[in-house]
Amino acid sequence: MEEMEKVKADATEAGEELRRKGWSAVEQQRSSMASSISRIAGSLHRVADQFNSDGESTAAEYTHLVGRGLDKFSDRIREKDAGQLYRDVQDYARENPVIFMAGVIAVGFVATRFLRSSGPRAEYPPEPPESLH
Repeated sequence: MEEMEKVKADATEAGEELRRKGWSAVEQQRSSMASSISRIAGSLHRVADQFNSDGESTAAEYTHLVGRGLDKFSDRIREKDAGQLYRDVQDYARENPVIFMAGVIAVGFVATRFLRSSGPRAEYPPEPPESLH
C-alpha cells in the first residue's frame, strides 16, 4: 500500500512540475505572441485603408473591425498573465462555442499554411532510392 501512495505522490509531483514549466513557457512567449498579433492587426488596417482607396467601404469597415479586435487582443495578452488568459479563453468558448470553434479551425488552417511555407522544401521529383539505380 505504501508503494502505491509513493507512486501516486510522485506522479502528482511530476504533473505539477510539468504544469509549472508549461505556464513558464507560455509566460515567456506572451510578449512575442502579442507582437505578432499586433503586426497582423497593422497589416489588416493597411488592407482596410487600401479597400477604402478602392471604394470598397464595407470591406474596409469589416477589415478595420477585425484589426481593432486583434489590437485589443494583443493588448490583453500583454496585460494579463497566462492563467487569466486561459480563463478568458475558457469563458469565451463557453459563451460562444460556434464562433470559438470557427476561430480554432481558422487558426489551425493559417498555422498549417505558415508551417508548410516556412519548412524545408522537398526535392521534386524526389530522388529514387539508391537501391533502384
